[in-house]
Amino acid sequence: MSGLKPSSARRTIATLVTAALLAVGALPVASAGSSSAPEISDAENDVSPASFAANTPQNASLFANLTMYDVLRSWVGIETADDFWLFVEVKDLPDGWGVPADPPDESPFGSNATFVGTSIVANFSVASQTYRAVFKLHMPEPGSIMDNYTVWRSDGSWASVSGAYNTSQDWIAMHLPKAMFVGLADGIHLTNFWVLGRFGNHSMDFAPNARDPATGSLDPLALAKKLAAGQPAVTPSFGSDYVFGQYYHPPGDPGYSPSALVPAIDLAIVGDESRMIDAGAAATFQFEVSNDASATDTVFLSLSSAAAGWSHQLSDVEIQLPPEGAKMVFLTVSAADGADEPLRSVVQAASRLGGADSVAFLTVLQPHDEAPPTDDELPHYTDLPPADDKGLPGFELVLVALAALGVARFRRRN
Repeated sequence: MSGLKPSSARRTIATLVTAALLAVGALPVASAGSSSAPEISDAENDVSPASFAANTPQNASLFANLTMYDVLRSWVGIETADDFWLFVEVKDLPDGWGVPADPPDESPFGSNATFVGTSIVANFSVASQTYRAVFKLHMPEPGSIMDNYTVWRSDGSWASVSGAYNTSQDWIAMHLPKAMFVGLADGIHLTNFWVLGRFGNHSMDFAPNARDPATGSLDPLALAKKLAAGQPAVTPSFGSDYVFGQYYHPPGDPGYSPSALVPAIDLAIVGDESRMIDAGAAATFQFEVSNDASATDTVFLSLSSAAAGWSHQLSDVEIQLPPEGAKMVFLTVSAADGADEPLRSVVQAASRLGGADSVAFLTVLQPHDEAPPTDDELPHYTDLPPADDKGLPGFELVLVALAALGVARFRRRN
C-alpha cells in the first residue's frame, strides 16, 4: 500500500466488536451502487445512545447530535480507470457545517481534525486484504471546517486521501486511488462491506445491523459486553459486493462498449494558483469545471485533507452540467494562528460518465521579520548601568577625542 505510515493499534471493546463482525457471511453481488441502489442499506433511528454511560449535562450535546452517527446507506458511486469513490449517507449532517456559517450548537468535536470523536468508518476487503476508510469532520471555530480522510490497513499502516461532504444531501465521500489497494483490478470484488457510526470508541450504529440472535437487540454496548465476556452475540451481516471494472473503457480496452457515452470533463484554474497570506487570514481561489461531452454529466469534487492549522472548503462538491456546460467553483483557504508549513490544496474531480481531472493550489504564510521592540521594551536612561569612577562606558574615548580636537585648534591659532 503505497504511502502508508506505521501506527500502533489499541485493543478496546470496539476492537472485539469489529473482529466479530468480520466473520464470513453470505454476500450478494451488485453492480455499481447509488443512493437509490446502495451496496448497504440500514434502518433509520437505530443509533444507540446507550453507548454513553449516562446522559449528563457534560455529554448532552453528544446525544443531541445522534443523527450524525445514524448510518442509512453506503455505496461505491463512481469508478474511473484510476480511482473509485465511496459514499456514506447519514440521517443528518448539521447544516451549520456549511460555509460560511457558525458551528451548530450540538457540535461534538475535539481540538483538531484527528480527534477520536465524530467519525464514520467503512470496513471492507479487497483481494483478501481488509481496510478501514475513516471519515472525520470537525469545526474548531465559526466558519472553519476541518475534514479528515484516511485509509487504514489491517497491519496498522495508513494513508491520507481526499474527500468531500454535502450537508444538504447528508453524505460524506472518499476519493480512493486504486493504486493503494494491492491486487485491485477489473473483476476483483470489494467484499465484507459494513459501516460503523462512531464517537471515540463508542459504537453508535452498525450498517447493515449486527443483531443479538437471542434478543434481537441493536444495542452495540450490550453486544460489546457479551463479546468481552466471551459470549458469541453477533450475527454477521454485510452489504453487497462491488465488482471493479464498471467505468468508461476507451476503444481498444477489453471493457470497451460502443454504446457508452464518452466523458470529457475539464478543470481550469482562473487567476492565481498560489497566494501568500498572514496567519489568521483567508484566501479565495477559483477554477472552472466544464463538460465537453455530448451528454449531461454529474461531476463530484473532492479536496485533500488539510494540514495542521489550516482549513479549506469548496463552494460546490457536486455539479450537474449539460453538454458544453461550465460552472465556476471557489476554494476558500484559511490559516489559523497555529499554521506553519504551506498548504497544498488538491482538488480532484470524477464524473458519473467516468471522466477525471484535477487542479492544485498553494497557500503560503507571509514571512515576517522579528517585530521591532515596543517603547516599553526599549532601554531607558534609568536602565543603563550606573557611572563608576571611570564614568559611563566609553567615556574615556570621548575625552581623548575632545583633547585631540583642542590640540589641533591651538596649533592652527599659533
